Amino acid sequence: MTIERDIAALGQVMMFSELSDEQLRLLAFSAEAVTLSANEILFQEGDVAGSGYVVTSGEIQLIQGSGISAVSVGKLGPGSVVNELALISETLRPATAVASEGTEVIKIRRSLFRRFITEYPDIAARLEESLKGRLHSTISQLKQAQRKLLRGL
Repeated sequence: MTIERDIAALGQVMMFSELSDEQLRLLAFSAEAVTLSANEILFQEGDVAGSGYVVTSGEIQLIQGSGISAVSVGKLGPGSVVNELALISETLRPATAVASEGTEVIKIRRSLFRRFITEYPDIAARLEESLKGRLHSTISQLKQAQRKLLRGL
C-alpha cells in the first residue's frame, strides 16, 4: 500500500470523510498498513482492543464463539471500520476477525486517534455527532426487532 492509497481509503470512510487532505495525510502517515492472507486472523475474540482497523481491500469476517459453536456475525469490506469503539475506549474484542481472502487494512492505534482528536477538537465534535446518530439508529433498530419478537410470542 502507498501513502496516497491509504489517504484515499481513509477519506472514503464515513468516520473520516470530513477530514482535510492534510489531516488524512497525517492520519495515514501515523497509522500502520497490515496485509493479511486468506484465513489469517487479525485479532481474537476477548483480546484487549487497543486499535481499530479500516479495510482497504478484501474482506474481514467476524466470528463469535469457537469450534462447533462458532457463528459468523458479519462481513466487512473496503471502507468499513473494524472495531471502531476501540479507537475511543478500552474494550475487549467482541468477535474474532479473520480475512476471508487476501486483505489489506490500516491499523489505527487508540493512542494515535486520541492524540489526533486532541489536536483537532473540531473533528472530535463532528465524530461525536456522527456516533450519536449511529447509536440512536441502532437503538431504534433494536426496538423494532424487539417489537417484532414480542408480536411473535
